[in-house]
Amino acid sequence: MRRSAEFAQAFRGVRGGSARLLVAIGADPSGFDRSGADSISSVTDLPPKVGFVIPRSVGNSVVRHRLCRQLRHLMRTRVQILRPGELVSVRVFPPAKGASSQDLAADLDRCIASVRHKESLREGRREPLDESMEGSIGGKGRNEVLPVSAPTDTGNSSESGER
Repeated sequence: MRRSAEFAQAFRGVRGGSARLLVAIGADPSGFDRSGADSISSVTDLPPKVGFVIPRSVGNSVVRHRLCRQLRHLMRTRVQILRPGELVSVRVFPPAKGASSQDLAADLDRCIASVRHKESLREGRREPLDESMEGSIGGKGRNEVLPVSAPTDTGNSSESGER
């Protein structure tokens, strides 16, 4: 991604984070004509787009470009799990500066799994967490994943026959 409107659209979507990364996934509005053609194609015809946000607080130019190359390589292997037309923004935080590629890959997988889990909750599907989602995503107390339990009936829902 290169346009600020695309990054803004990604951040309007669902986000999942860790201490090193924040992944935001949003849908590409059908108003964008990314092909450059005169006709606007449907969102399902468009490939997913990935963009990286690496601020100066992470490090100097050499450090930022190294992280960008590492993350681009990692996302290249994960692009097949993205849906057509999705806009993915990966924001890097300063703790990523000294991280290995394996650490970044684990964080990236954890963040994408968190986004997919939050999407399923928004859509009303209650799916159990997989093994990669157990425990804390961001470390001590940050973005802790709580166990998913069955909804409790408080007696004032419209589904119960009593009013």
